Amino acid sequence: MVVDDNPRVLRSVERLLQRGGFCSRSFQTYGAAADAIRDFKSPPVLSMIDLVLDHGRLGTELAAEIRTRFGHSPIIAILSGYQVDNEATSNADTYLEKPLGLRATSDLLMRAVLAHVRLHPALNSSVLELATIHGLSPQEAKILGSLVSGTSRAKLASVIGLSPNTVKSQIRQILSKTGSASLSDVLSNVLDVTHRHSTS
Repeated sequence: MVVDDNPRVLRSVERLLQRGGFCSRSFQTYGAAADAIRDFKSPPVLSMIDLVLDHGRLGTELAAEIRTRFGHSPIIAILSGYQVDNEATSNADTYLEKPLGLRATSDLLMRAVLAHVRLHPALNSSVLELATIHGLSPQEAKILGSLVSGTSRAKLASVIGLSPNTVKSQIRQILSKTGSASLSDVLSNVLDVTHRHSTS
């Protein structure tokens, strides 16, 4: 689900999502999005919501409605053209600054997909298999497992109990050991292994 009062931004994000093979529902007004949320039978896999919407309504209010209706299951990203403080994004999992970069958007989409399928029984064994094949340390495997379960990079340090610099270093190690250019590549490998397990 994409909510932004700027039609150009809506079209850009829709194109990015379509390139990634995702279908999306887009809304240009707070009211239209809020009405749709009430009608949804299940949560959207990913919600990308502009910080300031029509008539001065805040995207964080819409994020709170999604959380109230569905709990913590969907991933919510707040979009803004300027840097915002943590309080402004308290109901969100992550914050993306406009204009949206392809890498940040791709990483977010991959996290959303992985969070959506995280209950798949082969997922944990896929992480362990990749960790074993590539010689990841137990800490690196734990970080990879947390990323696969949908934990954002921003929240990873507090969830695991490490400093942000240690987490960055560990992620660099994961990328290096797996020969991956980005976390999206690593997470894509986890999905590939999971798919291979489920079809064999």
